[in-house]
Amino acid sequence: MSRDFHACYISVPEELADEMFYKVASSFWDLLYRYPVLPTTPEQNRLLKHWFIQTDWVINHFTIEQAKDVVRNNFYNLFVAIDNEMRSMGIGEVGNFSKNRSWKLYNDFYTLLGRYHTKYHDVKFYADKLNITPDYLYKLFYRIENISPKEMIDRLVIVSIKILLQNTDLSVKNIAAELHFDDPPYMCRFFRRMTGMSPLEYRDSVKK
Repeated sequence: MSRDFHACYISVPEELADEMFYKVASSFWDLLYRYPVLPTTPEQNRLLKHWFIQTDWVINHFTIEQAKDVVRNNFYNLFVAIDNEMRSMGIGEVGNFSKNRSWKLYNDFYTLLGRYHTKYHDVKFYADKLNITPDYLYKLFYRIENISPKEMIDRLVIVSIKILLQNTDLSVKNIAAELHFDDPPYMCRFFRRMTGMSPLEYRDSVKK
């Protein structure tokens, strides 16, 4: 790094990051995978600086729950803006980048997950959609992420439950129906296993 190198970053809790990242189209992450370094124009640099200043101000002046909502939206808007700027500059339209099959399957899994996670929670459904076996999908994920596809499904389902608990007055029974659980007690056991608390305990904790 040169002597004048500097970097800005904002650190957010993992669960908040999950809520933000899963909302963004997988094609955006694919684009960043191809082009991890993005030189900015003076105007883009100015806008990014303002984004950092605004987000930092929100984190330090809002209540925790208010800040979560605003920061979540700020990050989502930032990713959409970056995606739009990259494409308007012609970045990503060059056809000489070839992904291997594993990367394509991995990326396609996330696309399917974003579309179907509220209804389908089993690995076989996604493997069938990808025309591969569940065993192959497990091996693929352990090689790339060192976790299982089931863990990723469960993480996103938990994010969806938390969002409904935080932002709606839906009962646990209705949330279970919304997310296609067999019954509310099963969802409650699943939520406790993943978070260490019941859905209602979580709802109470975020409202304090």
